[in-house]
Amino acid sequence: SSKEAAGVVASAGGVEAAHRMLSTTHSQQALGLLWSLSAIPGTLDQFNSETLRDMVRIGRAVDSKDGWRQTAALSALHNLLCYSGYAKVLDAGSLGLAVEVLDGGNGITLGAQAAAALFLDQCCFDKCSKSSAVLALRLPVLIDILRRVRAAGEDASSSSSLPSRGVYASAPSAEVEVLLGHVLSLLWNASDDVFFADATAWSRFTERLGQSDVVEALQGVLACGA
Repeated sequence: SSKEAAGVVASAGGVEAAHRMLSTTHSQQALGLLWSLSAIPGTLDQFNSETLRDMVRIGRAVDSKDGWRQTAALSALHNLLCYSGYAKVLDAGSLGLAVEVLDGGNGITLGAQAAAALFLDQCCFDKCSKSSAVLALRLPVLIDILRRVRAAGEDASSSSSLPSRGVYASAPSAEVEVLLGHVLSLLWNASDDVFFADATAWSRFTERLGQSDVVEALQGVLACGA
């Protein structure tokens, strides 16, 4: 199977070899290999701090239209979080990358935004990373995504005054739905008191979620059936 093959590559030093290629060429193939290897149990220790920092660097350096590399970098980092690599992955600056990509400026693809939302969502399953992720979340960005998803789901012939962005209107509906699902899951897990080390911080965040613009955006998504 492909998983078994990836395991063989990992045991033969595949992470180190792929990192060497990535650091010098920004190779898509090298990043893809690291993405695959990150999903294999037991490979977390092979991703040293230099490898992780380079993955974050590639995610920031690539052209914003090259959503694949951003998606691959964030997805690989997400996989490593799932193997309890929270401190190691966050120390590489990955949280900042995820927040920047989720902001969605300069034509960042929906796939990359979805990967960023999934990464931030996973951060909510660890005490230290949850505090950092929640503090870094920009609610206006999440509200904007919900509104644009609603606008994309409405009849194009309607006279909607909601903000629209070409990438939402032209993207396949499946991509929009994946992004929406990850954003809603992020809001849910971020608001859950589980893994919230500071009860006061949790209270403040839930109060922010109760603001009328957040509730309105969520109601809008429900109303249009997105």
